Amino acid sequence: MPVFHTKTIQEILEPVAQQVSTMVIMDEEANQGALMPDLTVPVSAVSTAVVTLVQVGKQTAEDSDDDQLKNEMPRPLDVVSTAATQLTEAAQILKESPSSVPARKLLLKGARGILEGVSDLLLTHDESEVRRIVSVCNETKDALHEDKQVSDMASLVDYVKKLTPFLTQLSKLVDERQKDLSNPVHAAKLAEHSSELRKSVPMLMSSLKLYCSMSAVCSSTQEASSSRDYIVRSMDTSINEIIRILRLTTDRDELAQGDFKKMIGRILGKDETTKDFLSNDFEKAQDFLSRLDPHDADDGFAALEECLAQARQLASQLDGEEKDELERRADELEKLIRRLKKLRDEGKLDTPEGRALAAEISRKIYDLEQKMKEALARRVAKDFLDPTGPAKQMTAAALADPNDPDRVANFNIKSRAFDQHARDAARTAMMLARHGGIQDEDTILEMMDTLKQIQDLAPELQGAAHIVLENPDNEVAKDHMELMKKDYCEKMNKLKGLVDQVADSVEFLKVSEKHIHDDLQSAKKALREDEGQKAVEFSKTASKRAQRVLDVAKAEAENSTDPGYVQALTGASQELATSIGPMLHSCKTAAQDTTNIANRQKFDTAADKVDGAVTKIRTIVEEHNCPPRPPTP
Repeated sequence: MPVFHTKTIQEILEPVAQQVSTMVIMDEEANQGALMPDLTVPVSAVSTAVVTLVQVGKQTAEDSDDDQLKNEMPRPLDVVSTAATQLTEAAQILKESPSSVPARKLLLKGARGILEGVSDLLLTHDESEVRRIVSVCNETKDALHEDKQVSDMASLVDYVKKLTPFLTQLSKLVDERQKDLSNPVHAAKLAEHSSELRKSVPMLMSSLKLYCSMSAVCSSTQEASSSRDYIVRSMDTSINEIIRILRLTTDRDELAQGDFKKMIGRILGKDETTKDFLSNDFEKAQDFLSRLDPHDADDGFAALEECLAQARQLASQLDGEEKDELERRADELEKLIRRLKKLRDEGKLDTPEGRALAAEISRKIYDLEQKMKEALARRVAKDFLDPTGPAKQMTAAALADPNDPDRVANFNIKSRAFDQHARDAARTAMMLARHGGIQDEDTILEMMDTLKQIQDLAPELQGAAHIVLENPDNEVAKDHMELMKKDYCEKMNKLKGLVDQVADSVEFLKVSEKHIHDDLQSAKKALREDEGQKAVEFSKTASKRAQRVLDVAKAEAENSTDPGYVQALTGASQELATSIGPMLHSCKTAAQDTTNIANRQKFDTAADKVDGAVTKIRTIVEEHNCPPRPPTP
């Protein structure tokens, strides 16, 4: 029987399925000697319902403009009608001969035919409904893509008048559909893309107004048209995703059929392999090394080779000492693995020599994995320290006083910093998805989807800010930049949340703890050397890092079912949260007069309190999460 993929189908079919189950039970009881009861009355009611159902089905097909529905509806209607006749005939025979075996078989055949026919009929009608919504989606896309015809305010008004009814109808149909879907994942995704589409409408209108405004003064038209095209593409993508989800009828989407590679490729626009993202090779390798089963040797050595490949791939994306360290460890490990392979080939795998070598490899594999986690944690701590700050600084620079002689130069500095940060954050998120050992496919897909959106949006925000820079008195340009900035910040904060969810919490907290300690020590030193402003900057950076520690602690608490752990984290987080403000305030006070020893001592005390609270959080998380090292032989 088909899956109940909508609540409507489920509500109709469940009672029918229950009736069929009842008749099956009656048949089983009859096999044990029981007589079949008189079913003529309930069967008559079923037959009457079937007649009504067939009439409604025929009328629906006749009134529909869907040719496919007209062609497909007759078959399930015939099945239901035939089954109803079989039920009636069987009930009449059984009334006269309650033990008739042929009648019982006919009864079951008719009952199952009713279930099959009603199910097919409902699915046929449901598929027609989906086609109707998809048709509205395509009509909306056609109207959307008439954006190139907008060149002035008059044509903009015409465009809005044509597009709005389609968007309104689409939103209504999709909202109704997502409420009816029985699969919560599909329903949530449909609601998400519908919401994304609605959120894009103000940006579309803003971009079109901007294009008209820039065209009128022959300024920045290329950047304005680029912004318009980006938003249209984004809305087109949302509609395409709505269509894709509407057509899903199984319990799960493509992931159920192993199409993870296809979905990653669809998001990133290129071919990707599942193994690049999902990896438990370190676990497989450690399991093999602990048992040294010759029958699993091929798979075990393959896992070891994949660990080396991942380490080297991650190293290729790093710089300096981190890169050299990972490559050195991979090279050392490769030599040991070759020795173990040689022992395997000589039949000496599960020997004292083989076990000693396996234990050494196990420790080095563990250390290599930890180094990979540390490298990723450092990247996360650096690139997601203040994920929306560069965007805010760039847009603020675009709004600077037009009479400021350094306005353009400062904007260029902020713009380059924004571009670099967007690239770094995207690169780090991709590295984490590939090498962070994430096992949940949905999380990876959401990360990749959000990452791709940020990569597409970043240059458009940059362009919108540049338009404001070039046209400082244009309010339309300013409004559009603010909308783009808001959208960028929302997406970047979403990516930050996903990164926090999957990054190694312990390693992140270790890295953050060290940075915070160093920042606070540098602030103390700056105050002693009469460099108050530098001290304030160090304290601000420490504050941002401490907030990120709170973010991770919050995620840890939300994802835990251990009440003791949650309570300990909550208490330590409260201690840190209440110490950040006083630390900043005392630093600013001390910076105003660096010769005031009492004020410097107050800052030292406040800084130490932040330092201690961070260490407390790290200790709690580490003791809760860290697995034991592989034993020494």
